Amino acid sequence: MQNHQATPRICGSGYRDRAYDGYARAYDDLLQAYGVTAYPSYPRIGVGGRTFVARAGAGDPVVFLHGTPATSAVWVPLVAELAGVQAYLVDRPGHGLSDPLDYAMVDDLRAHAVGFVERLLDALGAERAVLAGNSLGGLWALWSAVDLPERVSAVAAIGAPPGLLTPRLPRIFGPLSVPWIASLMQRLSPPSPRSTRRFFRRMGDPPAQLDDTLVAAFTEALRLPNAEGGMAHMVQRFVEWPGCFADRRLWFSAEELGEIRQPVLLVWGRDDFVADLTAAGRIVDSLPNASLVEAGTGHLPWLQEPRQVADALGDFLRARVT
Repeated sequence: MQNHQATPRICGSGYRDRAYDGYARAYDDLLQAYGVTAYPSYPRIGVGGRTFVARAGAGDPVVFLHGTPATSAVWVPLVAELAGVQAYLVDRPGHGLSDPLDYAMVDDLRAHAVGFVERLLDALGAERAVLAGNSLGGLWALWSAVDLPERVSAVAAIGAPPGLLTPRLPRIFGPLSVPWIASLMQRLSPPSPRSTRRFFRRMGDPPAQLDDTLVAAFTEALRLPNAEGGMAHMVQRFVEWPGCFADRRLWFSAEELGEIRQPVLLVWGRDDFVADLTAAGRIVDSLPNASLVEAGTGHLPWLQEPRQVADALGDFLRARVT
């Protein structure tokens, strides 16, 4: 999906303040660094408001859902390696260039997520689509596969989703679920390139392999006014100490995974901080139609092995039409 022609600019589209413009500039720099041409749009989606979508490439449509804290920008290094795919890179509600959303006001996270995906597909004119998700985005994709079986044709979970076979989350979510601790952590380690690299190291992604433009875009996203409502408040609303989903409907048992009939691709880094490869094997065994690919080391495995992950996703998509 390499394209070295001039990229349509994301910045300069009338953002709400300088922080949004700074993030948009960092996003543009990232696209340019990887030679990706992306066309931005801002459909209005009921549960999400004004939603940022960047369309890149041509071919089979795939909707990419990022994790938390992250934005659609994290997918750019993978999209640069894809061929025959029309990628829709989406900023989930309350993240990136989408409208702010305070998750403290959301009563049912699963219903919110599935409703958003359904209306997003409507806005894109997609009767059915493949959903690719990382981390919480992967969980949103799996919820949608169960609750919208007629709209989701397949799921690629690239980087371990939380909530598979257990309500337990990575250890960091325990402190983040307590407002005063989360606030203290934010004051002690405000967004910076150094703290971003430290966060990636914690997820199993070696900082030495991170591109500076990706680090800049990730850091600028954490400085956005919507970052607290989109991340901290989400954790505090739906996670309880010591780091577990508070709502039983937010995680899958083995029996519930068995209800997912669509093809599922799992791409797993060996040091993913959400779940190890042994857990990945149990998850694959619980899914009726799943395959597992080990790639890279961390929670975002395409940052270490972009070509391998792109090939795995391409093979998965081609197998569905042959």
